[in-house]
Amino acid sequence: TTGAPAGPVVGGGAAGPTTGGGGPGAPGGGGPSTGGAGAADWTVWWELNKLDFLVANRPGPIGSEEGTTTADAGRHRPRALALAAAAIDADHAAVRASAAVLGGRLGLHPDLLKGAFGDASGAVRHGALLGLGLSPRPDALRLLAEILRDQERAERISPLARYYAALGLGLARLQGAPEDVETLIESEARSLLSTQDRLGALGFAQLVPAAGLRSQALTWLKDAKVSQAVRCRAAETLRAFGDAETLRALQDALGDRQLEVRRSAALALGHVPEPLALQALETAADLEAEQLTRGYLLLSIGRRGGPEAGRFLRQALAEEQGVVRPFAALGLGLQARQDGDADSRAALRKLLADGRGADLTQATALALGLSRDAQAVGLLSGLLADSGSQQERHFAALALGLIGGEEAKAVLRRQLARESAPFAELALAQALGLQGDLVDVPLLLETLAQAPNVELRLQYAAALGLHGSNAAIEGLLELCEAGKLPPAAQAAAFEALGVLLEDGQHYSIGRLARSTNPGAMPDWQNSLWNFLL
Repeated sequence: TTGAPAGPVVGGGAAGPTTGGGGPGAPGGGGPSTGGAGAADWTVWWELNKLDFLVANRPGPIGSEEGTTTADAGRHRPRALALAAAAIDADHAAVRASAAVLGGRLGLHPDLLKGAFGDASGAVRHGALLGLGLSPRPDALRLLAEILRDQERAERISPLARYYAALGLGLARLQGAPEDVETLIESEARSLLSTQDRLGALGFAQLVPAAGLRSQALTWLKDAKVSQAVRCRAAETLRAFGDAETLRALQDALGDRQLEVRRSAALALGHVPEPLALQALETAADLEAEQLTRGYLLLSIGRRGGPEAGRFLRQALAEEQGVVRPFAALGLGLQARQDGDADSRAALRKLLADGRGADLTQATALALGLSRDAQAVGLLSGLLADSGSQQERHFAALALGLIGGEEAKAVLRRQLARESAPFAELALAQALGLQGDLVDVPLLLETLAQAPNVELRLQYAAALGLHGSNAAIEGLLELCEAGKLPPAAQAAAFEALGVLLEDGQHYSIGRLARSTNPGAMPDWQNSLWNFLL
């Protein structure tokens, strides 16, 4: 099997989406389902994109000289590698899968990962393929290339083996694997027929914007006979290119007969490095009738930023109704984040103070966090302290974590001491993890070790992965070595350790979630979010 789908999970700088994990995080984290329309579709967008904003603290002094340094991380890697090597044969599949990823990242011998190809769980086999991609060893790269070339061998591992091998090669290329990897993917892409294999090539291109794959993505996007999933992913892959042909193709896709293709094009145009994309998005927003697609257009207008985008979004915030209005608020938060726009921040503060319904309140709170509006700390603190809705408290806590500062930290700590609702508590833990303050580590570790709610333990592991400190590493290693964690929490701790102990820049499968249209994902692709790299 491919492992139970888990909606993307919270964490940062790390991997895939739930409001729980994502960058450190844990398999099976459970957040909103991907796909479908409804009043809270903006929360699905957030789950898929939060890793752009919940960014793990990197190695280096954090808060004091006690913070993690590269030397500290090097000292701890042998212990973590020993844990991964032992856990590759653990009883629980989630632990084995996370051990394969952690082991690959830390240089576990490829033969041990290859041995996982015979595991009864598809999640473990796929984790081994991703672990090979994260591995610094050249023989791991060769093994992935062989699997990609040999379809019969790949199918003996899993029907999705070539998909995961392509993603693994993308991770390897990000870490400096030779350009031959791109040539291999480009050559294979021309002859790929199955949807999953084509999605693998496009996943590689999302991780590594390979110029040679641009023309193939354009071909698939323009061909109405190609599967919807491939056309949508092709549009999203093109977000990295700013040439006239790409811009024209995405503009055309904004009027496509297939609704999901329009949505994917709308999301992609938020990133295309061409200023004219803003005009295309504004025109489409004026013409598009379908509500969720309008929401995506507003988010992409916010992503692009600039005074014109701010004026457009403030007008939309005043005029939009229903499910589109939260998207307008979030788009405005994204625009203000880039531009420090005082007018946009003021509009969001007014909207939160007016209190126009639970869904809009939650989105506006998050938008203020995205905008990094220090003037909103008082409003958000009041919402966190007084709201009877744990959903509102959840997003108020995340917003305070995104804004940061001593006042926000004090508010978060006071609320955590009295919070009883798990959904609100996990956001409080992650918000404090973002701050990287050493005073919070003992409580995060204690709750990870003792909380009766297993799902909550996963999120405390995610918070420790965000923290980025030597104390977080030490505490996670001690808990894992003592065998004091249930299997799901152990898997989450492994993922957090992977983020804390890697060298340099974080290389993440979570990049695939960025501005992805969840309605175009095949059901089997949801299992990817079990790997919060």
